[in-house]
Amino acid sequence: MEFKDFSTPKQIKDYLLKVLSRTGGKNSNEVYIYHYSNMNAIHNMINGGYIWLSSPNSMNDTFEKEVIKLSKNTYDYYFTSFSQTEENIAMYKMYAPQPDGAMLCINYEDAKFILSELERAASGKVIATIVRNSKETEETIEADVFWASVAYKGLRDDLIICGTVINNKLKTPLRASELAGFVKLYGWNYENELRLCAKTAHPLKDNEKLAIKIPDTIINRLKIVLCPGFDKKLYRSKIVDLKTLNVAVKDSEYDEFVDFGFTELDTVKELKNQIQKKDREIEELRALLSDKISTEDNYDDYDSIPEEGYHIEKDADGNIIEEGEYKGFELVNGWQYNQILQLGKGKGDDFGESNPDEQPITLEEIKNGVEFHYYEIGSYKNSYIDTHLAEEHIKERGLEFFFVADKKLRLENDEVIPKYSNFRTLEEFLEETNPDLLKYLKTGKHKYDQSDYSEFDI
Repeated sequence: MEFKDFSTPKQIKDYLLKVLSRTGGKNSNEVYIYHYSNMNAIHNMINGGYIWLSSPNSMNDTFEKEVIKLSKNTYDYYFTSFSQTEENIAMYKMYAPQPDGAMLCINYEDAKFILSELERAASGKVIATIVRNSKETEETIEADVFWASVAYKGLRDDLIICGTVINNKLKTPLRASELAGFVKLYGWNYENELRLCAKTAHPLKDNEKLAIKIPDTIINRLKIVLCPGFDKKLYRSKIVDLKTLNVAVKDSEYDEFVDFGFTELDTVKELKNQIQKKDREIEELRALLSDKISTEDNYDDYDSIPEEGYHIEKDADGNIIEEGEYKGFELVNGWQYNQILQLGKGKGDDFGESNPDEQPITLEEIKNGVEFHYYEIGSYKNSYIDTHLAEEHIKERGLEFFFVADKKLRLENDEVIPKYSNFRTLEEFLEETNPDLLKYLKTGKHKYDQSDYSEFDI
């Protein structure tokens, strides 16, 4: 039986629930669904590894919201929206406009894989994570989780449409409680909507959401399309982060052909300033925490660091960054490689700043034993300096003050004593290991900060 012949809400609903099985004859790895949002939200989704599902209270279709409230599913229905239409200008305009709009792309096979990999209770229901105050908590709730497409109904007739197929056999489908959350007014049909949905046995509290885990194995198969007019310089760091996860990022095909009307008004400038300020605050917090890595963080970042005994720690590129005897998850006898130091002749304070009369020191002077003071500002790992704040400090202070050295640690009377050797200038070190980072420290520009951004394969 075809969609046009269905005469009951159950038949309509069953059809909409099988959306990922209809590929139009294509391979399911080649058919995609699209989530229109902003770069921060998509970046957080991928980095955090969760898709958030919201209650109908936040939906913009007030008619559907009222139908869901009146149905037996009141407040126990949660979802997030995707589209089955790629590069829809209306969707960009409403949900993902410049300067930071983006479209996340997931193929049908990976969308099905998300459901198959979810942790389930003995009841067979999914164990979903509760989100409160915009953070995933340790609390969970059992839920039925599923994908479903949305059908559309005319405001003044009994026609119900799915894709291009029309059904006129079902009367007042918007009022059918069984179809609450599955049918919208036809005015929204340009969205061609598909939803990741969840139903719980009882409602969450106001403003709480559900979080559904994205399997790690599909992260590098996700794709992102930047909206027309996307501000690549403002969100460069987000794009670089996604690149490190092997997420494909590309420009919209409409990039040169659409103008959403944004200009450099004071309000837009203020928004950019707020974003940059928040980014700086986050980096400062990371810097404060960098010396206080918890046991849990160690297990997250590295494999099986023992509380006691000898261990070799490597970065993501396979390079040894620490080796030796550990005690209480801390290296007490051994080596830490490629530490970045600020060196200078003259007196400096406790925060890496120096007196105006401070002078840089040379490698020759270091070898000859000239007295100097130093501050350890970070380390070089995974092909970059481990904190963005360190990069900014180097740019402000000047490359001539910075060196790379290896640090020998030894435990002496319960105190860990460091000794540095194998000094190299940071400039010489980066010339060999990362010329683009060196260029950034000298000029403030990466190689992908160019007028024709599309030429750089991100």
